[in-house]
Amino acid sequence: MTEKPTYNFYYFLKLGTTGFSGACVSSLATFLPCYLFTVIPAPYFHKIAKNDSIKNFATGITAAVIGALVGAVIIIASKSIIDVWTALIAILTILGLLFIKKYLSRLSF
Repeated sequence: MTEKPTYNFYYFLKLGTTGFSGACVSSLATFLPCYLFTVIPAPYFHKIAKNDSIKNFATGITAAVIGALVGAVIIIASKSIIDVWTALIAILTILGLLFIKKYLSRLSF
């Protein structure tokens, strides 16, 4: 489940239990920390990006996230692909995504 439906449901619960003010407080508590952690260091991003330790950290995190995603895909695929037809659908979907990615990379926006 992505964060948007979860947030909408949480907002709905707060609106029903504590009214509009509670829903506003829950909205601020949900989004303000992420906003501040993004906006406050923004002027320093270029300086931080040149730091070798930060580059190595980002490279390691990227590898870990890709590994976690591949692991999740393998688990989901092993439970979802149950016959020839679902395997064919999976292969066609992957090929379609690769084609779209290649096609869109040629376009300039």
